[in-house]
Amino acid sequence: MNITELRTLFQSVRTTLTDNDSARFLPSKLSSQMDDWLRQTASSLISDSSSTLLLAVGGYGRGELFPQSDV
Repeated sequence: MNITELRTLFQSVRTTLTDNDSARFLPSKLSSQMDDWLRQTASSLISDSSSTLLLAVGGYGRGELFPQSDV
């Protein structure tokens, strides 16, 4: 998934959740989508044998990624 696809996905999630009056679930849904994207990206860039740690802090670290986040 490239950055354009990620942006499209985030916009789709925002629209769907807002239209369905489920905005309170938006931060956790966006966080989950970012997790998936980071896993895919990392797996394509980093060999399985490497010892790598990705640490998230702030809202994203709590599983609350808000729209327009700086991630």
